[in-house]
Amino acid sequence: MIKTGIFADSARLNAWIDAFKAQNVISGLACQAEVFEDQGMARKLMCDSIPCMHVDELISGDALSVFKIAEDTGATKAMLANVFRLMNGAFHSSGVHSFSLPLGLDRIEEADWPDFRERVAGLLSKLLAAPMPHDFTLELPVHFPRPFPASRELERALELCGMANCMPGEKWDESYGIAEMPPLVNVVHEPRLALAVHMRPDDGVMPDLFEEHDILGSVNSLSFHYDVEAGETLFDDEQAMWATNLGGLSYAGSVVFRPLSCPDGRIMEICSDAAEWAALYNQPDEE
Repeated sequence: MIKTGIFADSARLNAWIDAFKAQNVISGLACQAEVFEDQGMARKLMCDSIPCMHVDELISGDALSVFKIAEDTGATKAMLANVFRLMNGAFHSSGVHSFSLPLGLDRIEEADWPDFRERVAGLLSKLLAAPMPHDFTLELPVHFPRPFPASRELERALELCGMANCMPGEKWDESYGIAEMPPLVNVVHEPRLALAVHMRPDDGVMPDLFEEHDILGSVNSLSFHYDVEAGETLFDDEQAMWATNLGGLSYAGSVVFRPLSCPDGRIMEICSDAAEWAALYNQPDEE
């Protein structure tokens, strides 16, 4: 069984919550980080017991610029502290275990990549040391097919995953600003850095993405984007093929439906359609 989610834009969160509650197949929502920076929206999710599977854009603004800052600056420590607060709040509000960090990896010049890679892997390993009371995954978004022929986004993301996940365990520095927070439950957990793969419906049916690049074990979520206002949709037969193939590959991640440009009056219908696709992924695992 593969867990499924649907993206809910924060501007119309209440409508998405109502649509989500009207079905019982989709596992949870995927939300923007700003949802958990707003006490009212976070409280709404918690009071309605709405599970959130993913948080997008864990660092607001230009994450790439933030990660270019040296590790020992006050700005970096403030960033780490703010990210931790958001992660911890999202977990307690809605059970979030997965957080996306878009770094714009194609924007790094080839000559600058080695130094940037070392610095970013070090910062990511510090985030992975955050004292969360549960397993969690940080995701690096990648797009398939490639955004442009010479894109190195996938290779660079895989390099960072390999480096950050293999670094010796870091100790969370209390100077990052969490000393005044309530004590967290001390449990053994294995946070990791993984990929969030983003696709569009015209990208083809089940390309050899995982087999060709041998990345299946590094993928935590697979998102399907479709522009509702432009008439795009996901097709039942294609989703059935994805569900069958991913299940056959023992895919352990999740699938997220990401409708774009949703008219206000169609959110309930769009969520209902996604629930039908989600049912394809909810088949019991074969023994």
